[in-house]
Amino acid sequence: MIQFNLTARLSLVLLFCISSSLFAQKDGKKMKKTANGLEYNIIRHDESSRKIMKDDFVILNLSYGVMRNNADSLIFESATAAADGKMVLQITESEYPGDILEGIGMLSLNDSARFSVIADSFFIKTVRVDKIPPFVKSGEKIFFNIGVHEVLSIEEMQQKQAEVLAKQEEEMKSITEKQIMEIKEYFVKNGYNAEPNEKGMFIVQTQPGTGEKPQNGKSVKVHYTGRLLNGTVFDSSVERGEPFSFQLGVGQVIKGWDLGIAELMPGEKAILGIPSALAYGARGVGSIPANSPLIFEVELISYE
Repeated sequence: MIQFNLTARLSLVLLFCISSSLFAQKDGKKMKKTANGLEYNIIRHDESSRKIMKDDFVILNLSYGVMRNNADSLIFESATAAADGKMVLQITESEYPGDILEGIGMLSLNDSARFSVIADSFFIKTVRVDKIPPFVKSGEKIFFNIGVHEVLSIEEMQQKQAEVLAKQEEEMKSITEKQIMEIKEYFVKNGYNAEPNEKGMFIVQTQPGTGEKPQNGKSVKVHYTGRLLNGTVFDSSVERGEPFSFQLGVGQVIKGWDLGIAELMPGEKAILGIPSALAYGARGVGSIPANSPLIFEVELISYE
């Protein structure tokens, strides 16, 4: 699910080009027009359903684009942009007479509708770009196809978000517990008797250092080799022959690095075992798959 409120101005449109595939308008009905000039066609409406009010959050299917040669040319579609095919908008005051917010405000739970607004007004006043994108012509109409799946008050949305967060945290806790066991097995196979610290990561010294540990905010210089648990090397400053420098404790690196490097003294070498919750989490990055625990062989060269 993609979450926005409309103050985000639907800026995701700028990440999409018009689809090369066209599909015919399905409803075929003549569009009506509000007093403010918004063109609309209510495809399905239930008067008994919960009506959308200002400040409500609506969870919906949404697509929009331009009409050319009596067919819809798609710019954005939540069905392909979001994992579950839906997006969230918060209903605020209309940006201008006849904008899409007015249209959504006409709907109720389970309704579906089609709206049309002038492209110039939509991009400049709603998306708030300086000029309309080159793939849209001035004066063209932007259509919106909308299906309303849920209508939530601010309090209901907060509760829903809390429930989702609690579920995610429980899932991550379960994943982390499993990964801690996998990291421990990795160390055992490589001849180390290691235990996780209170943060759930492993720090195994392989060469002692001297001096003081670096404090947050210090610029540290580190050599490292990063591996997956199967031994695959995904990155190495050693192979490049150039240490990596970053500012400690300010979020320039993964959390596991900020925590691990802070425990080393200059000249010290160690192996860090980092659960994915302290690394790249569920998103992964580059050749690192999602939810991957990581192993780093590191050396704190110096700091200042």
